[in-house]
Amino acid sequence: MTKTERATEILEREANDNRYGYLWGGWGPYDFDCGHAVIDAWERAGVPVKSVGGAAWTGNMREAFIKCGFKDVTGTISFYSGRGLRRGDVLLNQQNHAAQFVGNGKLVHARSSEGNEISGDQNGKEFLIQNYFNYPWDCVLRYPEVIVDDETSKDEASSSTELKPIDGICAEESWTKLAKKMPQIQNGSTGWAVTALQSMLNELGSDLDADGEFGPLTEQALWTFQHNN
Repeated sequence: MTKTERATEILEREANDNRYGYLWGGWGPYDFDCGHAVIDAWERAGVPVKSVGGAAWTGNMREAFIKCGFKDVTGTISFYSGRGLRRGDVLLNQQNHAAQFVGNGKLVHARSSEGNEISGDQNGKEFLIQNYFNYPWDCVLRYPEVIVDDETSKDEASSSTELKPIDGICAEESWTKLAKKMPQIQNGSTGWAVTALQSMLNELGSDLDADGEFGPLTEQALWTFQHNN
């Protein structure tokens, strides 16, 4: 499992467990504020953004995370739609808020105490997973990792003598390997993967708006493709 996936799963588990709630300035073990929840998840996942990077609040998260290897990918993201986001991307409003994108058009965050002073999430809205929205964000950070496919044998993964073709051409072999990184998408999904699917279906004769929103028309076009192939 990658560190990105480990950090994301930590936040998802906490959001789905009402023992975990929101507390301004909270560092856990059960109550966090927005930035501390994200910082703690990455620290526990093995990226020392707090202990080495010095991350302490939303205002210094960008500097601290970049110190630990994160890349600022803000320029590749549409804040309005979330297009370009990947599972595990850290979303920042550097003065006020932090969250993490979990894929399928959703993000996870510790957002508010909702006026509840009792420890834990008293109404399911303090620390939760919800549909993506633009806070507004001003920074997106991504942790770059080399991922070896599960099907790749240890010998192949560790071999330094076998040369792979690097020619700048996306032929069948490259498409096959890239496809393994595509998330599962279905009716209701949004994002870049949906746009890619819609564009491919259009190349095969469909007439869809490649808007990154998987609705009934996209579903019907996919059903037609699957039936014909």
